[in-house]
Amino acid sequence: MRTAPSWLRAALLGSAVLLTTARPANGAPRSDADEAAAAAPPTSVPAGAGQTGAEPAMGPRASIDRLARTLSTDPSYKVRLQAAVLLGRSRDPRAVEVLLAALEADAHPTVRAACAAALGAVGDPRAVPALLGRVGLDASSFVRDEARRSLAHVSREAGVGPAVETFGSPHASVRQAVVSYLAPRPGPAAQSVLLRALGDEPEVAAPALAALRALPAAERTRVFAAGVEHDDPSVRRGAVEGLASEPGPDSAALVLAVFERDLEDDDVRAAARRALGTLRAHLPLQQIQKDAGPAAEKHTRGRALHLLGVIGGDAAQALLLAALDDADPWIRGVAVMALGDLGDIANVPALEKLASSPHNEAIAPILESTLRDLRKKGPRSP
Repeated sequence: MRTAPSWLRAALLGSAVLLTTARPANGAPRSDADEAAAAAPPTSVPAGAGQTGAEPAMGPRASIDRLARTLSTDPSYKVRLQAAVLLGRSRDPRAVEVLLAALEADAHPTVRAACAAALGAVGDPRAVPALLGRVGLDASSFVRDEARRSLAHVSREAGVGPAVETFGSPHASVRQAVVSYLAPRPGPAAQSVLLRALGDEPEVAAPALAALRALPAAERTRVFAAGVEHDDPSVRRGAVEGLASEPGPDSAALVLAVFERDLEDDDVRAAARRALGTLRAHLPLQQIQKDAGPAAEKHTRGRALHLLGVIGGDAAQALLLAALDDADPWIRGVAVMALGDLGDIANVPALEKLASSPHNEAIAPILESTLRDLRKKGPRSP
């Protein structure tokens, strides 16, 4: 049987008004016989009662129904507290609903904490959503801590499903509690929630990312690969940022594919742009630089020039400046935009010279916009 925490034992031992001294439901004073009967301690729970389904003996006046009524209605929090403890000791599944109701509604934090402890003693997975809710929302640290401890007493296999469903909570603090619960040894269902959490508030996304990064490399890459294809752009953005934190050729290839999509959310594309800078060493730089040369097919060259503006480096700078002299105005326009992405104010003179030529009227709007943005910046950090 689970041992009650020290604060709860102290509360019970120090109570002057306990369940045994509660008045009858009709409010009439107890007789001497009533007091004598009620003062008798509850009979111990038989060994294995919680496992065999046999109803434990709890004393003549402490049936599940009576304890449930007491927990729901007694005005004394000390009496309600003891009722919650005895319901937990019963290990009776019939106690779950009333304990859940009191965990949500009781005004006294000590009673809510006792209900959380009792639900942990019963170990029913139906309690998982409510316990996660208390972890995320309860104003009392006693209740939050007891709810966390009680979650550990519910079978992990049985608790994952209810926890996954709880991730739909509108409260970020509850979703954070779900992520923390699912983070250790996450299976496919838990991984799906952790992936969704990457697009959530920072306090939810950060522990989810940490949990996914703890996965074996192949499994981690598979999850992030699913993330960059997710319907929710915030999840795609989070997956790209996760890949940036895992440098390697696989991460670089996935981020590059996102960046080169014809249609993509602006925030996702911006995240991919930042990630490519981080993953620069793992990109096929020699091939990209070769494709940016004058011998490459026009659209292949344009793609490579665009990438060089994101990737940066001395070789990228030289290739982009050389492309400003290309005979094709489309190539010159791509090079101008890439130099704008590169963000180095040292390129302003070359762009101003280009803008002064009448041969560049077709790309004049691009030149004006790029020059305006560059003049607002200092040199780009290497």
